[in-house]
Amino acid sequence: MDGGFGLDTKVPAKHLGEGEWKFFLLPKHEITQGMFVPIIPEEPFAYIERLKEGFLARKGEQTGVVFPEQS
Repeated sequence: MDGGFGLDTKVPAKHLGEGEWKFFLLPKHEITQGMFVPIIPEEPFAYIERLKEGFLARKGEQTGVVFPEQS
């Protein structure tokens, strides 16, 4: 929404039943090739101009951006 990800829906409470509900966001496909650039707090991100073509990812405990290989 407003240029980003969003979800706008209504679900009647009677359809939910009882118990704990969890929601997950899963990628459509796994990106296995490309350049992984870690995101390190308090450090400048050198690839900010390419951010729209990247995907947020985790490698072990490190969060970063994967940029697909350019042809």
